Amino acid sequence: MKRIGLALLLAPMLVLFVLPLFIEEGAGDRHATSVQASNVLIRYSFLLKNTSNAVVEEVHFRAFAPIRSTPFQEVESIRSNVGFAIDEGASGNRSLDFQIDAIPPFGQRVINVTAELKIWRYQRPGLTFGKGISGRLMPMDNPTLRTVIAEIDNNHPGAEGAQWADAAQTWLHEHIAQTSYHAENRGAMYALSNLQGDCTEMMSAFIALAQTKQLPVIGAVGFPISSDSVRLRSEDLHNWAYLKDGGNWYAADSFNHKSLYTPGRYVAFAVLESRKDLLGKRRFSVSDSRIKAVMR
Repeated sequence: MKRIGLALLLAPMLVLFVLPLFIEEGAGDRHATSVQASNVLIRYSFLLKNTSNAVVEEVHFRAFAPIRSTPFQEVESIRSNVGFAIDEGASGNRSLDFQIDAIPPFGQRVINVTAELKIWRYQRPGLTFGKGISGRLMPMDNPTLRTVIAEIDNNHPGAEGAQWADAAQTWLHEHIAQTSYHAENRGAMYALSNLQGDCTEMMSAFIALAQTKQLPVIGAVGFPISSDSVRLRSEDLHNWAYLKDGGNWYAADSFNHKSLYTPGRYVAFAVLESRKDLLGKRRFSVSDSRIKAVMR
């Protein structure tokens, strides 16, 4: 009984002693990691409208879905009020394929999707992305690009790897004026030349800068999240990048965050691994032009 009592007395002390080891480190730690994951619930919906006066049969609707597994997320379940199949590509990007028997004249159908995930703010060990985006976004001898690189190098002598990428993210955050979403990705050149751009162009500019230092980097599309239960809206769709230095991946979002070391939380729906990918990802598609689909 005495041994049991002593163990009970020591247990709270051990908890107090161990807990700090599992708390996310702050921005001061330049290689901060966290073993803690957040349980996150996301919901999103689509409205399909038949714009014709005829029945439309065998409607095939395809919608994007969160990536199953990355260094920053793990999908545990996906549910919907309409039956679906999951199609997963080589890069891990996934889509939900819905088959609807018929939609009546001027009728509509609502598709609701719910997903449960675990989200990590910092990379969890043992997982990785691909090798990085293929093809340079800007030629190395571009004068605008060289000017920006020189300014970053002069302000941060000796910086390399993630430290240099952090300086590049800070430069973009401070120098590129944020604009509202533009349907066409005008690219890294537009952002650096005009010192303005939306999240897609700022992502492209960060990738172009990171490529000059031979750092593996990929683009991403998805949603930033601020709580553990979120309804996703089409206007919140966002682009950011993932950068690798050594064995560490970092979420790089110069549009929303000044430093690489203080990232947000994201649900990634696709990684962008080529210049063609950066030109735009379709969130959803429908097989018949008489059916108009919107994300609600």
